[in-house]
Amino acid sequence: MKTALAASLRHPSGRIGVALTAVLLLFVPWAVWGAGLPHRTATANIVWVAYDLLTVIAIWIASCHPRMPRRIALAWKAVALAQLAYAGGDALWGYYESILGIDPWPSFADALYLLFYPLTLAGGLMFPPAPQGRTDRTKFGLDAATVLIGGWMVVW
Repeated sequence: MKTALAASLRHPSGRIGVALTAVLLLFVPWAVWGAGLPHRTATANIVWVAYDLLTVIAIWIASCHPRMPRRIALAWKAVALAQLAYAGGDALWGYYESILGIDPWPSFADALYLLFYPLTLAGGLMFPPAPQGRTDRTKFGLDAATVLIGGWMVVW
């Protein structure tokens, strides 16, 4: 365990992953139990933008790995751009809410949030399809059924 952590910290994306985890481990308790804290909304807006940007950087660094096939790298870059659009939406939302003091809905931030979806879809469609033998299709069908039933149980 210790050597795996040390190995992951040698790569920039591993260090960003540790930073993302630290942000969540510190922010979630603060968000849950810090309701009476001053500047809570502004701090939350800043933390989410920082988290979004760290995610963009981690995805982009991973997409630039020299041994990654070009098509997969382009797919990951599209996902990184989608996350960047989401970060822009969070930043603009925070600006409207915390600095201007206005209700940010509807606003240009919503357009950036909505841009996230087609960019993510484009990235997802650029990934090459997995080999599809009969066994693979059966496993995929069972996995999909498990996820759908689990999701339905939560809704139910």
